[in-house]
Amino acid sequence: KAQAATVVVVLVVGVNDLRKVQLATYRSKLRHLCDELKYIVCEDRAVDAIVLPALRICDAPLLNIFPLNYFVALLCTLWEREKHKAVSWLVDAHVLPFPSPPNEERQESMFCPDGVHPSAFGYEWWADSLAKQIHCVLRERQARLNDLASPHQLGEWATMPL
Repeated sequence: KAQAATVVVVLVVGVNDLRKVQLATYRSKLRHLCDELKYIVCEDRAVDAIVLPALRICDAPLLNIFPLNYFVALLCTLWEREKHKAVSWLVDAHVLPFPSPPNEERQESMFCPDGVHPSAFGYEWWADSLAKQIHCVLRERQARLNDLASPHQLGEWATMPL
């Protein structure tokens, strides 16, 4: 039997998405969207993972100025908390932590001149980091599935003669 391709949905929820909805409905709308995406490829087979990368908008040079940086950092924390709560009930849905940025001299080159959006280098670094994190998520998922399928998980009753 041919093995089905691995399907991962990467859902990037940006600041503009938060502006379009009220905070009170943000979590429920995000939960509903993730639920809809679970079977986006095939009606009878769920995707292997839905990942929502955490964002650190408070590190953007334009927003990282006093006193704005204190408010943006709090908003960012609240936003990520809501993201976690929205997908915590879904199996194989994960909010991936924002990876540690590269060394200081490379951080300047991570943003476009607008001081908010990532540069080509920033996107490439982020994509490489996400790929490594997603690979870990899929390995952990496969290990969990292997454990569920192994006879020792079924208990002694499964090996008893009838």
